[in-house]
Amino acid sequence: MQDTVDEINKGAVLFAYWIAGRPDFIAKVASNEESSTSPKKVMKDPNAARGHVLCARGRIVQIRRESIQARALWWGVMMSSDGTPISYVAAGSTGELVEDSRARICGIVAGTHFFKNVGGGQTQAVMLAGVFDLPENRK
Repeated sequence: MQDTVDEINKGAVLFAYWIAGRPDFIAKVASNEESSTSPKKVMKDPNAARGHVLCARGRIVQIRRESIQARALWWGVMMSSDGTPISYVAAGSTGELVEDSRARICGIVAGTHFFKNVGGGQTQAVMLAGVFDLPENRK
């Protein structure tokens, strides 16, 4: 897992693919306080945050389904409640989540992701491999 520019983090994709086969992931990760971090701490020092747990609430800006060997993965961007963009690759169910939905996501920090924005500049986001915190993902 490493920081990326204009491409999705391959390590995050592989990790999300692995998560897709582990239905107990969200329960284990969401309760792991020892290695948790925050979006602002990730942005401050991505190398120190890599591999740590991150749970964040926010608004979905983009969500798109991709399939890898018959496993559905969800790629997109959300804006965390503290104003930090989060690029994610999520496994599991997304329920009724769509663009502009409020959601909570939990996962493992893969670093940061730089991408072009609509203003012609570049946005730096936290890169996360995880699962949306929904009842169907806690079964």
